[in-house]
Amino acid sequence: MSRDVADYGAAAWAERRLHDSAYGALKQVHCECHAGVLHLRGHVPSYYLKQMAQSLIAAAPGVRQIDNRLEVVAFAVSMEGDS
Repeated sequence: MSRDVADYGAAAWAERRLHDSAYGALKQVHCECHAGVLHLRGHVPSYYLKQMAQSLIAAAPGVRQIDNRLEVVAFAVSMEGDS
């Protein structure tokens, strides 16, 4: 399946929007667009940020659907070594 210029533009717009947001964890999100479907991939530390990523890119030009494949990963905090 070939990607057209609009798909590349939509993915670039979405990544820029996420990476420029105030949410640092969203800088690690990768976006691809195929036939008007924008795919989000990567890891975020909360369901809130998974939903926020989708909300931030909801107005992506040329996108008719968002496939949010972000995985929520709880980051463990080690208490070892603390006195």
